[in-house]
Amino acid sequence: EEFLRETGIIVRWNVSFLRFFPAEENAAIMKEWNELLIKNPTEVITGIDILSLERGFPALEVAQDMYAYLAGFNAKNPDHPLEMTMHAGEMGDPHNVRDALIMGVSRIGHGVLLADDLVTLEYARNIKPGIEMNINSNYQLNVHDKFASPHPFLRFLRLGIPVSLSTDNDGIFDTNISKECIAAVSTTDVSYAELQAMSYNSISTSFARPKTKDILTNRLRQSFTLFEQQYID
Repeated sequence: EEFLRETGIIVRWNVSFLRFFPAEENAAIMKEWNELLIKNPTEVITGIDILSLERGFPALEVAQDMYAYLAGFNAKNPDHPLEMTMHAGEMGDPHNVRDALIMGVSRIGHGVLLADDLVTLEYARNIKPGIEMNINSNYQLNVHDKFASPHPFLRFLRLGIPVSLSTDNDGIFDTNISKECIAAVSTTDVSYAELQAMSYNSISTSFARPKTKDILTNRLRQSFTLFEQQYID
């Protein structure tokens, strides 16, 4: 609340888990968080995520105890605050994205390898999960070779999947959203309208409550209007 007063920036948190921890341990901790939030509702903690190295830690095996339980709980309690996202499709098995979607996530972090799994790509085109794409991180970690082919974020976006740009870890990769936009523009034929769409997607696919999303969307719309007026005038 103090940070919001000082900066005007709204922050929400996911409870994150590490893939290489025992699955049953992660599940037990997640259930504790779930019970805590049932007794103490808050709009600040919004979801769960599982992250870190995918290789050797496939999504289904490491996450099903957590995600299947929460998906079942949410189905019976649709107003419960804990949404589900997962880091998947970066450097592990391409089926990690498929399994994450089957387990009920509404957002994917990375998702680059979705391009190698056409059945799941078609599934994603229909159910439209949010996908956070991290272009500079993908280049630096050799997840995608920018000299071999365009980054798949634009293909996904043009298929109707709500892609947004993200930084992954701005401190490690020396990036920010502006640099991600530069990477998108300099390596693809992405349009201004598509850059706008990804900005709006970052809000619509967030786990914030509808009222907060409306506030952020209106702010963003005003920012675009002011920016465009510089060129219209």
